[in-house]
Amino acid sequence: MALIGGLIIGCSGQARDPLGISDGDSGSSGRSSRPSPLIGTWQVVLLVETGSDVQRWQTRWSFSADGRCQFERTTQSLAEGISRTVKRECVYIDRGQEAAVTFSDRTTATLPYSVPLNSTRLLIIEGLQYERIG
Repeated sequence: MALIGGLIIGCSGQARDPLGISDGDSGSSGRSSRPSPLIGTWQVVLLVETGSDVQRWQTRWSFSADGRCQFERTTQSLAEGISRTVKRECVYIDRGQEAAVTFSDRTTATLPYSVPLNSTRLLIIEGLQYERIG
């Protein structure tokens, strides 16, 4: 329960749909020929307090070796029991410690990321720790 409480306190309750400004390039790796540590499917689950409700946010990022990606967030109101899912197709360029993402609607985002202790199962994206699920 302490972990859940920490997650609730650490969240503002505002949606963090990753929209930023970056170059509009598409493709995969903008660096060496080594495979990107982003490749795979990553998920984080948070409980977010929003006034009179607590919501469960499940966010997934999928990055493929050919430069394609997908963002998916399912938000479930625990008070109402209603789920809402947003899926966005994209392409990305791995720039080392950040990914330049261009969504299918041409909006862009720059996602800072890091790999904790050279882990193959954990990835930190925008300060949140994701777990590899695929």
